[in-house]
Amino acid sequence: MGIERLVLTQVIVYSVAVLIVALTLAIVLDLFSLRRLPAEIRRYVYRTFLVGILGLVLAFVTGVLKTPGEIENAVGQVVARSTENNIRLSNARSSAILPEALAGAAPRPADPQSAPVVYMQASTLAQKNGAGPFLAALRQAGVKTPGVEIVGVRAPPKAELRYFNEGDKDLADRIAGVARANGFDDVVVKIITSYKAPPGQLEFWYPRAVADPAP
Repeated sequence: MGIERLVLTQVIVYSVAVLIVALTLAIVLDLFSLRRLPAEIRRYVYRTFLVGILGLVLAFVTGVLKTPGEIENAVGQVVARSTENNIRLSNARSSAILPEALAGAAPRPADPQSAPVVYMQASTLAQKNGAGPFLAALRQAGVKTPGVEIVGVRAPPKAELRYFNEGDKDLADRIAGVARANGFDDVVVKIITSYKAPPGQLEFWYPRAVADPAP
């Protein structure tokens, strides 16, 4: 059962339960003559109460009625399945890297849907504008590069190739090789454990540079 259907079903069932509580109160007041129901609606109130009770019993017996704990578990299972699917997709992307291309051999086309991803962080606009050849080399090697973001003074003193999963160490080393072949001789390969990212997702940070001059 999907989350939307589960939530809708529980809203309906618990709405009936609230109605039953209200009817129960009205019937108790009527039975003890504390607040008599009008004669023309008394029969309908009692019938609705009995039908509602029967419906709740059937919902409980058939498993439609869920406790809050069961609802939480059901939602957790749906989320876990979705997370597992995302992890499998990320692992497929990570395994699609072309080792021979990153090692300097003649590259072959990579599946753009399963290639590793490197997000580029530049210190200045000049670095971003000059990133074209490096981006082309990465894409030629089968790596997706969505673009270049300017991060200013947050850039590190030296160029860094950051990865976030132990299993991406070899991948990070190979991409660092592409960086060194494109002028980043002192690039640092660095693992970041405080940030969670899907396998196969890395970041390349340009070294900190003097800000672009004002126009």
